[in-house]
Amino acid sequence: MTLRTIVSSYWIVAFFVAVAATLMGGVAAGLSALVGGVAVAVPGTVFALLLALHARFAPSAGFFLLGEAVKVVATVVLLIAAVKVLGEPVWLALLAGIAFTAKAGWLSFVFSMRGNHGSFWARTHSL
Repeated sequence: MTLRTIVSSYWIVAFFVAVAATLMGGVAAGLSALVGGVAVAVPGTVFALLLALHARFAPSAGFFLLGEAVKVVATVVLLIAAVKVLGEPVWLALLAGIAFTAKAGWLSFVFSMRGNHGSFWARTHSL
């Protein structure tokens, strides 16, 4: 699994959630879902770029902790700005965009575990 896989999964999921919201709730819902997805994807992409730049130096746990904290703060700031720009978003669509896009990294991780040995779920795992 590469950072490119995780970052692309953020953007792909944000796009598909926006399309689904548009089909189910109209343009306002689609725009709200897209804004929610972008508010998660942008900080995730920036953090992935920083990780790629610092990969040679083996980033510490503190770097990851600080990066995750900055991602959360940046997401909140982007969402506040989006609500001010959009006016009254479709809240359910906005939350769907946030939730699905935030979990896209985990989804890419599960799919990356698939290899020549079959599905991740079919493997036996020992603790």
